[in-house]
Amino acid sequence: MKRGLPVENKLHWLHVASTPYLTYYTVHQKRGREAMDAMGILPEFCGRAVHDHWSPYFGYDHLKHSLCNAHHLRDSIFVYEQYGQEWAEKLSRCLIDIKEEVDLVSEYSDHLDHEKIELYEARYDEIIEY
Repeated sequence: MKRGLPVENKLHWLHVASTPYLTYYTVHQKRGREAMDAMGILPEFCGRAVHDHWSPYFGYDHLKHSLCNAHHLRDSIFVYEQYGQEWAEKLSRCLIDIKEEVDLVSEYSDHLDHEKIELYEARYDEIIEY
């Protein structure tokens, strides 16, 4: 995540990296790769990074990349509200339903069962084929 903030009357950027248990913050004059390298996490990280599809993240090709569904939801709501695209409203509802389902099972499992995943995948495919 990146957020602009003033430091000594100059715009700097707050960079954040987190896990379910830890959060690391750093401030840098730059937004992009230079700042993320200086932060020192992504150059060494070898897992899956969930992010907002900002292009500098994809420069770390040793990572597995996942895109943030909160950003997908925000974008699909925008498309529906601004352009009246029905598929975008259906996609928003699908993303919310998936999150609610994951929240329900999260107390006893770290994933949805295979059949539920297939149902959501079929629903998604139907939406984007529209």
